Amino acid sequence: MHNVAVVRYEKPLESLSKAVALVGGLEDVTPGSKVFLKPNFCVWHDAVNFPKYGVLTTVRLIEDILVLLRDRGIRDITIIEGVVEIEKKPESTLMRAVKGMGLDILAERYGVKIIDALRGPFTKVTAGDVTLSVNRDILGADFVINMPVLKTHAQAMVSLGIKNLKGVLSIPSRKKCHTPEGNFDLGYYLAKLPDILSPSLTIIDGIYTLERGPLYTGKAHRSNIIVASKDVVSADVVGATILGIDPWTIPYIA
Repeated sequence: MHNVAVVRYEKPLESLSKAVALVGGLEDVTPGSKVFLKPNFCVWHDAVNFPKYGVLTTVRLIEDILVLLRDRGIRDITIIEGVVEIEKKPESTLMRAVKGMGLDILAERYGVKIIDALRGPFTKVTAGDVTLSVNRDILGADFVINMPVLKTHAQAMVSLGIKNLKGVLSIPSRKKCHTPEGNFDLGYYLAKLPDILSPSLTIIDGIYTLERGPLYTGKAHRSNIIVASKDVVSADVVGATILGIDPWTIPYIA
């Protein structure tokens, strides 16, 4: 286990700053670093004002990390996510989510780029006996900040740091993860993701936690928790424990 900080979210910026400082989360980033943020925007609907709490990474926390990065002189910052298309429209689901969440305003304010991971290009990356296609842009980052939500998942038991990395895979690779083949089930693929893409810092957004997740059909709770670690597996061990689930009963974490 690596160091993991668990901090009560009480005040914007201050609470996240404390959590990140406790694990030395930004010690390795320099002003010239190319930094990528990977939030969790798993779904978006235009026609329905669905609840976002406990489902999507809160924009409040995203702005807090942007401020911390800017304070360290970081200027090359990119937000990347891949949201599966539910409704076929000229504009991607991600960009509609960006506008709906007000991330476009933050992007302009802080000079942040936004990349739709599903638009590619992709590079095949192999970990052991698993090969998956990963968005090439994030593979070129110097520093990756993984920002999942503290929530449960109907198939994977929990959707935390490791599961959040799946958002930068191509659609065929995502489908491959969900198509059982021999011993290669979803858990097996998820266990390989930290070797395929190892984030520099994981910040689990537990301002709201979600049971019966991962979507808005679950039940959200205002929990005011931030979990931070430079090691994604350690972050997930603590996150699962906070959710009341023994991490060693979760196959891909174990």
